[in-house]
Amino acid sequence: MTMISLKLDKEGDLVFDEHHNIEMVEGLEEVKQRLRLTLGTNHGEWFLNLRFGVPWINMLSEGEPAERFRKEILKVLNSDPAIDEVESIDINLDRQNRKLEIEFVVIADEERFRERVVI
Repeated sequence: MTMISLKLDKEGDLVFDEHHNIEMVEGLEEVKQRLRLTLGTNHGEWFLNLRFGVPWINMLSEGEPAERFRKEILKVLNSDPAIDEVESIDINLDRQNRKLEIEFVVIADEERFRERVVI
């Protein structure tokens, strides 16, 4: 499934080329970007779709067990149409600083890749 999206940098800002044209992203890079955005967005944060994202703030505030975080991440990865298989999910949860590091390995469109998201 090939999709084309606006290319965003690591801070979520639009990327422009040397001629000031908006860059686009597609293929595996678009899948990676889409997963980073979905996992990196708190549920209800995006005003155009209040159901988008994961309830990270509530989960971190309420002291949810690590397994709940894993289930939410797995739900996001498995619901993406490009993901064929989730090979691994590593979570580093720092409750004191309310920081969550996620590293996952998936197969998407028959290509294996590793991605890291920090929340």
